Amino acid sequence: MWAVLWVQRLYVRLRLFEPPPGVGERLVTVVRRTMAEQRGPRVELLWFQDCPNHQAARAMLGDLLSELAPGTTVEDVDASDPAVAEQNRFPGSPTIRIDGRDVDPSFRDPGDYTPRCRLYYTAEGLRGVPERAWVVSALRASLERRGHAVR
Repeated sequence: MWAVLWVQRLYVRLRLFEPPPGVGERLVTVVRRTMAEQRGPRVELLWFQDCPNHQAARAMLGDLLSELAPGTTVEDVDASDPAVAEQNRFPGSPTIRIDGRDVDPSFRDPGDYTPRCRLYYTAEGLRGVPERAWVVSALRASLERRGHAVR
């Protein structure tokens, strides 16, 4: 708890007083990341408009968040624009990331970020959405790292 208060005070000081160029930016980034980690998981849903599976992924994610991490918001990223897809290293739609990590435990970055559908190799075969168990596991791991009680 004392570390959180120290980080919050440091953040306020950095915002009030301008530190030397470069030093302040790095510290503010670290402080923001630390403060965000105290709140809850960072959840991203990346998709593109022509994907028939992103609505199912959104519904599953909403159900799991209401059960495991109520109040957690989802960063909804429409990667239909190739520039947005490239900027977000978009491997295909739908993609769910928890704290910046893909929920698929066997994920390997393809290096090609063209907006397209994504298929997952699940226990039931090839599917258009990630396994529910993968999302649950990623959420629980994120909550445990933050010291939150896991349901």
